[in-house]
Amino acid sequence: MNSTKHLILIPILAFIGGFYSFYKVSYNSWDQQVFFYSTNHHRHPAAINKQFDFSHLEGSQLISHSQERLLAAAKILMNEESVGIELGHFVSKNANGSKEFACRAYDKVVLVFKAGDMLVHGEPPEMLVQGPCSYENSSDHINAIWIPMAKILKQKTGNISLDFHEVGNISISFSNIGDEWPRVWGLAAIQLKSTEIPGKEISIDENRMRDILEKPITFFWANDFDKELNSKNF
Repeated sequence: MNSTKHLILIPILAFIGGFYSFYKVSYNSWDQQVFFYSTNHHRHPAAINKQFDFSHLEGSQLISHSQERLLAAAKILMNEESVGIELGHFVSKNANGSKEFACRAYDKVVLVFKAGDMLVHGEPPEMLVQGPCSYENSSDHINAIWIPMAKILKQKTGNISLDFHEVGNISISFSNIGDEWPRVWGLAAIQLKSTEIPGKEISIDENRMRDILEKPITFFWANDFDKELNSKNF
């Protein structure tokens, strides 16, 4: 995305790497980092800070560390047309006992937002965003899920569902929407899930987010994205 601005600047402490199930991986360790190299035609080194390699964890410890990592590096990005949500990445262990990136185990990201500036029938409007779990060679974060706000604002308000293939096969659905589009949205829940293995998921609900974060992850968008965007972390 062009003209991207980082709105929530939470230090990214790690580069994440792992095992790709469809080809062999070799690794070397140096200065508290592990370097993985693909042996499938091309070398794509990815440095992993051992602090975020959770392949030795299981059960509740794995879930807790994974939840914290997703949020620790979370940030909101913004350009003239869209808002993006970026999450922290990590490494876990697959069924064969090998290291793998989180986005190899979970192929979908689900984000739930609640409006922070209005209530409809006593409840906040909700926005559910679904997109692919993907990452670049740096592997330290999950690629941003982009929400094309400029296009959404052109839609008639209502409980509608929209698909945006041009920004990475994103699907967005709204519920409890009133006569106006909300302008303030707060992240209320996160889910990484596998579409191949039903029930395989990592979820963070609103209460767990409050436990992990000092401040909620919130963004504000203006009526017209041709004007200057205002944003803040409430």
